[in-house]
Amino acid sequence: MLSALGDKTRLEGRAIRAELIPLYVQELTAETPFADQRFNRFQIDSPVDDDESALRFSMDSEALAAGGLRQ
Repeated sequence: MLSALGDKTRLEGRAIRAELIPLYVQELTAETPFADQRFNRFQIDSPVDDDESALRFSMDSEALAAGGLRQ
């Protein structure tokens, strides 16, 4: 999921293999909307229950992390 409000951005997703998350994020920099975007908060959470194998991850731009969008 991608949320954007002006220069404020939040990216959330799920991945089965944690080692692929940095590669995905790196590939985003090749996309025009993300080329100049800087994220200052990155979080990976373990699956909540035994039935779920995917890790959840989220990234916030500086403006969001400073008090914008909350979950």
